[in-house]
Amino acid sequence: MEKATEEQNTLHEDKRVKTKEQKRQEKFDAVKQALQADIKAMVEPKMKAFAAEMKAMEAETKAMKAETKAMEAEMEATKAETKALQAEMEATKAEIEAGKQRVERQFAKLELGTASLEAQVARLRPNVLVPQQAIPTPSPFGMARDILATHALASQSRSNPPRN
Repeated sequence: MEKATEEQNTLHEDKRVKTKEQKRQEKFDAVKQALQADIKAMVEPKMKAFAAEMKAMEAETKAMKAETKAMEAEMEATKAETKALQAEMEATKAEIEAGKQRVERQFAKLELGTASLEAQVARLRPNVLVPQQAIPTPSPFGMARDILATHALASQSRSNPPRN
């Protein structure tokens, strides 16, 4: 009987120990759940804010990339425009050079014509009684040089307009 009572006491003690451990485990689980809830309450808003900030940064990065591409396209357009202007400038220079050569050829023709006229005047002078110095002979070169200078100034002002 004593054995039975002892066994019953052991069983009762075991039950009581298990109940204490259960209560301790339940308290531990409750504290653990409370801590997890506190941590979640503290961390979750920060995580959401961080995620929103990351999305904003990604959007900003995309905007910057788009802006960079737009700037690159604008630079390419400016380069193309610069090349076109340089080609136009070269064409204008070639035109000016061709005009200068035309004028030089016309001067050469005028010089030949003047030399021919001077030779004719020289042949006719002995027949004139007026001394040679008394008849001034206007040189067509003076007028032609004035025309050339005026032409050069006009073409220069067209190719280099004044900047305000």
